[in-house]
Amino acid sequence: MSTTEPLTDGQHRALDELRYLERVAGGRVKVEAATDDGRIDITIYCGSDRSKDADAQLQAWEPFSILVGRRYPLEVPAVQVRHRRFAGLPHVVWGEYLCLHVGDNDWDPGRGMQGLLERLLAWLDHVATGTLTGPDLPWEPPIARAIPQLGRLIIRPELPDALVTTGEPHIALAVVTAVGDRKYELRQWLTGPDDLQSTLDPPNFLAVGVILQRPADYSYPTRRAELLASLRDHGFSLGMMQELTDLALVGNVKLWEGVPLSLETWPLPFLLVISPSPGHAGPRHPAAHVAAWYTDPLKQGDELLWLKVYDRRPSIVTRRDHSRPAHWLTGQRILVLGCGALGAPVAESCVRAGAEFVECVDNRAVHPGILVRQPYRYDDIGHAKATVLAERLRGITPEATVEGTISNAIDLVADDGFLAQFDLVVDATANRSVAVGLERTRWTMSDRRPPVLSVMVGHDCERAIGTLALPSATGGGVDALRRLALAAGEDDGWQDVLDDFFPDPPRTELFQPEPGCSDPTFVGSAMDMSAFAGQLLNDALAQLATPVPVNKLVPALSATVLRSTEAVGSGPAVRRRQWRGDMLLTEAGHRFQVRVDPAASAGIRAEIERVAEFKDLDCETGGYLLGQIDQASRVVWITEAPPPPPGSEATATSVKLIPDFVRQVVAERRARTRGLVDWVGTWHTHPHSEPNPSSLDVSTAAGLAEERGALLLLIVGGGPGRLTAWTEHRQQPDFHTRLFLPS
Repeated sequence: MSTTEPLTDGQHRALDELRYLERVAGGRVKVEAATDDGRIDITIYCGSDRSKDADAQLQAWEPFSILVGRRYPLEVPAVQVRHRRFAGLPHVVWGEYLCLHVGDNDWDPGRGMQGLLERLLAWLDHVATGTLTGPDLPWEPPIARAIPQLGRLIIRPELPDALVTTGEPHIALAVVTAVGDRKYELRQWLTGPDDLQSTLDPPNFLAVGVILQRPADYSYPTRRAELLASLRDHGFSLGMMQELTDLALVGNVKLWEGVPLSLETWPLPFLLVISPSPGHAGPRHPAAHVAAWYTDPLKQGDELLWLKVYDRRPSIVTRRDHSRPAHWLTGQRILVLGCGALGAPVAESCVRAGAEFVECVDNRAVHPGILVRQPYRYDDIGHAKATVLAERLRGITPEATVEGTISNAIDLVADDGFLAQFDLVVDATANRSVAVGLERTRWTMSDRRPPVLSVMVGHDCERAIGTLALPSATGGGVDALRRLALAAGEDDGWQDVLDDFFPDPPRTELFQPEPGCSDPTFVGSAMDMSAFAGQLLNDALAQLATPVPVNKLVPALSATVLRSTEAVGSGPAVRRRQWRGDMLLTEAGHRFQVRVDPAASAGIRAEIERVAEFKDLDCETGGYLLGQIDQASRVVWITEAPPPPPGSEATATSVKLIPDFVRQVVAERRARTRGLVDWVGTWHTHPHSEPNPSSLDVSTAAGLAEERGALLLLIVGGGPGRLTAWTEHRQQPDFHTRLFLPS
């Protein structure tokens, strides 16, 4: 009585497809037989011509067996060779199976047997013409039947040149760490005992490796005798290998003497087999492949046991993000301020992208409410966010150093030396004091200024903003937000952004998820935050990865606005604004930084040119300044320098403005910009002298400051010819700025 299950519909379909192809293939394919277990024997005509360059000599009819699984076409059929003549060729596994697909995802169920046959015919054509081993083919590691339950070995360090350039087969030693859960990491290759970087103590132990000088076959043996015979063929005597293996085994036994062992963490005896890439892979890599043979001397029998090897050496593996903006993070030092809904996923992305060092800063603890959208666990409740997050991120890769700092970010951003040690600072606190502190410290830094990325979401999580200040930018996150608000006020397409992030009057209905004195926050889900955090970081990295010359004419400050699917009706899903740098002046009295917008600078120069044309440069001129004085950031923004109002008087020694007209203009600007642009002071020229304020200048400005509040006095001068040089040749004159504060 037969116990074979009947063929499935899919297996019947495979046979029907091959018989159809037999009819239409012009006599090149024959279906010879089919069995009731899904095996279909075919032969393929390869012609009678023989090329001296062929990778193998083909017969006129080459036989193959196609093994069709019961889930066909959803699973890939296997192609078996019914002889050993192809053993050792690329894509031939165990000497008898053809690997025609890179992986399961490379198989197209819709093309079925036609797609399989096309690949098989193409492979045979390459063999016949000697192009199967072309330089464009990828490296193929020899295949070993690994047993993951036995153990998993991760390899990161490159082999030293001294081990791979001798030209002779030789032995290497490696330091391996038992990290638990049957996982082992190769931490160091040794050329001799002096190479040990530290005392060899548990959980570390030694492993022996044999370095081949010729490529291995395309599959490793499955029997012990076959492997030993192969190693002898590569120049290794059995006595040499046994002696070195015993040496490592005895050394490890002594090393671990008295240490409690378990099956999860113990010095697993194995032999490393290191082989070069095959010659077809272009320039040969002398140590392209590493396999690990379990060599337990207590285990009898001829069957080979192989560990699962994960080779992570940079010369072997191409990172999956190598051509993406995230690649900029490789080897960088990142500071993440705020470990909440945006900061935590940003920090994780940095670690996964290969950052060398990530410092996570937060002074809050995990509480139940944040589990809705922040990547913490129930067991983390009551623990500091920074330390919990850092501990989890350290588990992603041992190649990154991750520190959790429980501190108020305001204190840290005041230290310019602390900020200067990072390659990128990410402000994800949504805290205005932190933003202002960063703005203030950043402009006072004389040495290395890192880029600053500030990220935030709107009150209903339908919009998010990321601002990026490159090292050459004249302002930081506060500056970029201010510029964005001004731009939004001039563009109806930004009205929703203006209302969300710069409401006027300020929003009074605040979302407080817990009763009592809890911090107001925004409404948003974990999905919202993951999407926004990833997009904002990716956008910033794309800008950082683009080389930007240190030049004020190149935009170095930007703001990117993201809109959710619910908000895209208000404008594009992604929109970025960029700005050139301001002219920077240092205020003389209180050490504020004065940032003169290019439009304001052009306005001042245009007025001087007007006076020169209709009067002469010996005549004083001036006007009023619009912008903002931020005493927290210690910054004065001069956004506009409007021309003097009608009826103003300019003489050789003075300029008089019409106050009523100025008040009218100021009121209109204040209303249109939601208070971001106001009257901040006045400017005038000293055509014949240095721009030092006269006693009249000082007394007038001080009186206005007592009457109207803080006021900036800006004087343009430099002596004869300096104003002409500015108007005609764009050679900057001398400026004097002084801030007057009410007493």
